[in-house]
Amino acid sequence: MIDAVAMIEAARPAAIMTRASAAAVVIVLALGACSADTGSATPAITTSTTTSTVVTTTTTVTLARYREPVFDDVEVIEDLEYGSAPGVDGQPERLRLDLYLPVGDTERSRPLAIFVHGGGFGFGDKAQGVSPVMARHFATLGYVAASINYRLLAPGGCVGSSTGDSTCTEAVIGGIHDGQAAVRWLRANAAEHGIDPDRIAIGGESAGAIIAYGAGTWSDSPGDSGTPGVSSEVQAWQSLSGGLPGGLFAGPGDAPGILIASTGDPIVPFQWSVDSHDALREAGIPVELVTYESDVHVPFREERADIVARTVAFYFEHLGL
Repeated sequence: MIDAVAMIEAARPAAIMTRASAAAVVIVLALGACSADTGSATPAITTSTTTSTVVTTTTTVTLARYREPVFDDVEVIEDLEYGSAPGVDGQPERLRLDLYLPVGDTERSRPLAIFVHGGGFGFGDKAQGVSPVMARHFATLGYVAASINYRLLAPGGCVGSSTGDSTCTEAVIGGIHDGQAAVRWLRANAAEHGIDPDRIAIGGESAGAIIAYGAGTWSDSPGDSGTPGVSSEVQAWQSLSGGLPGGLFAGPGDAPGILIASTGDPIVPFQWSVDSHDALREAGIPVELVTYESDVHVPFREERADIVARTVAFYFEHLGL
């Protein structure tokens, strides 16, 4: 899957607005009634005045943390090593991630959102594409977020038609195991980074979406990319232009997930998302499928607002926030 999304420069969220409602102001004016006799008698003038009272009530509506941006600034800690595994040359490859933290946050038990870049299992980086954009946005919501690298074991890249290619199969499995290792390392270091180890989600685009799907459905095969003995389970996942054919790995006990795809995706077949959705639904797993009538692979540029909003809402619900 060649990542069709050009590097998207992280845009700052719109300024946070404080909502206030004011009670209606009622002003009552009493007008004096004047009566004049046209005869010789002195006119009698009676004036009645009622002084009005103005009452204003102001109610401040607090923005919903984890649903709306509540932090302006984000700290990025780069190149934290989360594991190691044999690379494409057979030598140990250090696996690294960037951690995104909301600046000024005093909460010490925050949900974690991991994002995984695309690139056909042969290209890409944690600082490129959709993943750093999503990680930064989720940090402004109050999450701890991470954008991870993983082994690129298919130097020529893989697409949907590469399913019979053993190199691509090994690259997919290796990538999923690296994603699981990132989950384990962050869970093991949750206290240090202010993470709630019981509220972890993972998402990605293209190849990263397949890794996220695998992490959400295949936790019973954790691999050996680092931090053994710690749970690889996540509580929610998102797949943007991913999934696997036939709903591979899907079954009872999997984490809830949201699949997002273009119906005419030329790189990762749309049917993979349909298959994965149907297999999970059959297994009784909460799952959503969002589709766009488009032939764009990873339609983030075109549908960014909707993709972000749906992912935020899904995580909010299934992480129990």
